[in-house]
Amino acid sequence: MLGEALSLVEAINGWSVVEGRTEPIRKPDSRYFFGKGKLEELTKLVKKLKVAGSLSAVFLDVGRLTRRQHAELEELWDVKVFDRFSLVVQIFKERAVSSEAKVQVELAELGSRLVFDDHTSYDQQRGGTYSIGGGGETHLEAARRMLMLRQQKLKKKLEAIRKQRNLIRHDRAKRKVPIVSVVGYTNAGKTTLIKALTHDSEMRPEDKLFATLDVTAHRGKLPSGMTALFIDTVGFVSDLPHELVESFSATLEDIVHSDLLIHLRDCSHPEFEAQKVHVLDVLKMLKLPKYLMENIIEVHNKVDLRESISDASGRNEERFEVSALHETGLGVLWSGVEDALFKTTGRQIKTIIIPQDGPQLSWLHHEATVSETETTQDARLKVKVIMDEAALGKYNSKFGKVD
Repeated sequence: MLGEALSLVEAINGWSVVEGRTEPIRKPDSRYFFGKGKLEELTKLVKKLKVAGSLSAVFLDVGRLTRRQHAELEELWDVKVFDRFSLVVQIFKERAVSSEAKVQVELAELGSRLVFDDHTSYDQQRGGTYSIGGGGETHLEAARRMLMLRQQKLKKKLEAIRKQRNLIRHDRAKRKVPIVSVVGYTNAGKTTLIKALTHDSEMRPEDKLFATLDVTAHRGKLPSGMTALFIDTVGFVSDLPHELVESFSATLEDIVHSDLLIHLRDCSHPEFEAQKVHVLDVLKMLKLPKYLMENIIEVHNKVDLRESISDASGRNEERFEVSALHETGLGVLWSGVEDALFKTTGRQIKTIIIPQDGPQLSWLHHEATVSETETTQDARLKVKVIMDEAALGKYNSKFGKVD
């Protein structure tokens, strides 16, 4: 996936790729990652680019380098070396705006440093071991202790954020507003789709990787008049280390508490199928409820960019096809989302005849969604209402059974 590797680098402001290549690696060398011949070849290339003044860092698209590999390559090439984890963290640092996102990024970075402290014996050989405190505590041990203290502090902050999110979810549950989470690979167009569906003028879609790090909720009205909350989530990407996913678990929990998932896919992307596998792997890792996994709506976005379009935008047997940017195919998608929400939340449309001066209408506005009212010939109200089984049961016991 060289294309994605190049996109990751270019996702950082001011960064560009001067040369990209794919190199087959049978077995990574424990010291330099590359074998002797390939290392010599790449070292010559690095020197050449440095002399030309066009190189300041090297990105190796591997999940994680060991601490030893990282240190040896930086010393050999005399430039900063990034693996996939450290580059994504760099992007996240740049994108993080809210205090929650900043805490999660720092926690991921700290967790990574602690995990890779099992290489300290190598570092000690290079730098020596010496005592800096009571009990013979070494410099490395003291540094590790400070990292762990900082990690504990950040985890407490994240736990406070998690509790606040739970309060918000509880409030949403009381209001009985159905929740739709839009998930997908990074840069699939999730924010653009939600803006097109909800007409939220404050949303600012951007054509770049990881444009969204904070989960945000946006209200939209379905064709029936029922309100739903659409959750814009953090984009997924392949080969992310566990520490990074774990640090964003508080954010990803919003997905678990949804009534429906929309899996948005960029059907113009060359790695279209591989991206689907990665997204589904993350969803499985989150241990979503069975009903959510069985009721995922798959939406193919960017049909306007696809080289060959076999079907018009709209509904196919297993998916919806749209262009969120040009707002094509959205009407059919809206109806599909509504049908799916009615199914997953047990909602139904009822028509009820009630007296004009009774308490029924006020109760229905509070406990359900009133979509239409009209006056009958005998001066009563004919109300079209959307309600779930619980609300219907309450109404029946309070005012009499609805036909």
